[in-house]
Amino acid sequence: MKVTLETSPRLPREMKKYDDPNFEFRVRDIAAADRLEEGLPLDQRGVLVDAVREGGWAALAHLAVGDLLLAIDGDVATDVEAVQAKMTQIASRKPASVVFRVKRGIRTFFVELQGSWKN
Repeated sequence: MKVTLETSPRLPREMKKYDDPNFEFRVRDIAAADRLEEGLPLDQRGVLVDAVREGGWAALAHLAVGDLLLAIDGDVATDVEAVQAKMTQIASRKPASVVFRVKRGIRTFFVELQGSWKN
């Protein structure tokens, strides 16, 4: 009997990542294991905060590892590529603040990041 096996889902450490040098945080795409562990629905969009540099701008704004980043300045954060494009756009504009919509556990809230842009 021949059986064709499905490809195993990618592990969290294998997911695409983006490091933001200005606000000092890292995000990654959601893995199948994350959906099971956190009880996230299959249609849940966003990226997971994978790292926050201690003392960095994201840390000062209380962004935390494990947060689900849903939107940046009103634009949906569908995946790492969308976040990278938005953060590149923000770096070129250098606004006074950037607002993230974040889901942490059962709560959804806003995090305002204020950076110190070097001219």
